[in-house]
Amino acid sequence: MKVQPGKIKGVVAHVESPWLTVAAAAEYLGVSREFIDALRYENGLTFYRLRHTVFVKKKDLDRMVERGRI
Repeated sequence: MKVQPGKIKGVVAHVESPWLTVAAAAEYLGVSREFIDALRYENGLTFYRLRHTVFVKKKDLDRMVERGRI
């Protein structure tokens, strides 16, 4: 394959996103989706909605877990 100068196509490395879907957040913490929903509605976990998909930030999950430290 011949590539023109300035038109080199590279491979994008995996980029870790700070955003997690509810399913990914549940997997990240090792809990159920229902538990994440309970955190959202009962404990004030901040969430963001983009159309029909709900996202949470990893740092918000980490912060919530740290607050529960004994």
